[in-house]
Formats: sequence, C-alpha cells, structure tokens
Amino acid sequence: PFASVLAGFTNTASGTHAIVCGGDFNSASGAGSVVLGGLVNTAAGEDSTVSGGSFNQATSATSSVTGGLSNVAAADNSSVLGGRNNTASGRNAAVLGGESNEAGGDGSSISGGKSGYASGRYTSISGGSLNQATASYASISGGSLNQATAPYASISGGTRGLASGMHASISGGYGNTASASSSSVSGGTINTASGSYSSVSGGFVRSAPVSGNWAAGSLLENY
Repeated sequence: PFASVLAGFTNTASGTHAIVCGGDFNSASGAGSVVLGGLVNTAAGEDSTVSGGSFNQATSATSSVTGGLSNVAAADNSSVLGGRNNTASGRNAAVLGGESNEAGGDGSSISGGKSGYASGRYTSISGGSLNQATASYASISGGSLNQATAPYASISGGTRGLASGMHASISGGYGNTASASSSSVSGGTINTASGSYSSVSGGFVRSAPVSGNWAAGSLLENY
C-alpha cells in the first residue's frame, strides 16, 4: 500500500500512502494519513494528521490534532490544536486548547477554558468554564456556567447567565436572564429582561417584562 514508517518504536502505517515519521506506538491507518511524532497517536481518517502529543486521535477525513493529550478530531475537516481531553465533533469545528471542551456544531469553535460545549452551528466559546452555546451563531466570551441557547444570543461574562432570546445579550453579573428577542442585561444579580427589546442595566432582582422596557438598579441597593 506504499505506506512507510520512518523512525520510532512500534509504529504502524497501514493506510495507503500513510506515513509515521517518528515517536512511539503511533498508527496511521487512514489513506494518506500522517503521524509526525508523539506517543500512542492515531490518524485513522483519510488524509488526517496528528502532529504530536500523546493519545490523540484524528478519526475523520482531513481531520487534524496538532498536540496535547487525549484530544479527538472526529468529524470531517475538524481540528484540535492542543490542550487535553478536547473533542472537535462537528464538521469544520475547532478547539484551540483548554480542557474537556467539545465543539460539536458544524463550524463551531472553542478557544480555551474548561468543559465548554459549543453545539450549535457556527457557535463560539472564547473561554471560561462550563459554558454552553447551543444555538446557531450563539457566543460566550467567558465566565462560568453561562448558556446562550437562542440564535445569535451572546454572553460576555459573569456566572449563571442565560441568554435565551434571539439576539439577546448579557454582559456580566450573576444569575441574569435575557429571554426575549433583542433583550439585554448589562450586569447585577438575578435580573431579567423578558420583553422584546427590553433592557436591565444592573441592580438586584430587577425586571423589564414589557417590550421596550428599561430598568436600572439604584446606586445603593437595599438587599
């Protein structure tokens, strides 16, 4: 099958025109697949590539893993650049780094952080922990335990934010919800913008329930 192993220990090249350049216990089983080095890496997809690291897998056509530990590129043209325990399971999806992240939507991306999940088409998570972007074009920049669940919804940071309206946005704070179309919460704690185009600037347990409503917290909140 014109496969070749150039160096290393206990490496296997079994795919047509597959190559293992070095490292130990690596396998290139996809046609035209390449493993450049590292330890216990697998390039199983057609024209897939694993550049290095350990226990990495590129299992679909033109998928790639650059390095890191226990990363998986499992869909066509998906890629993982580094980190550990990351998975790119959507077509053209990418995980740049971090730990235990999954880019599952087609064209989705996660730049870093921990335990992020980008499952909608073209969703993105820049960082933070335990964030989820589950609808098309939704985005989360950081923070923790945030969810952007509607198309084009966005969360910049904070904790336990929920942007569930189309084009809804949350800038930060804790426990805030923007549930209507184009609604927004800038910050504060447990605030809710539930009317279309409504906004809450801050404060504690404030709400904007009617279309076009605006609510703001006082300078000194009475908790």
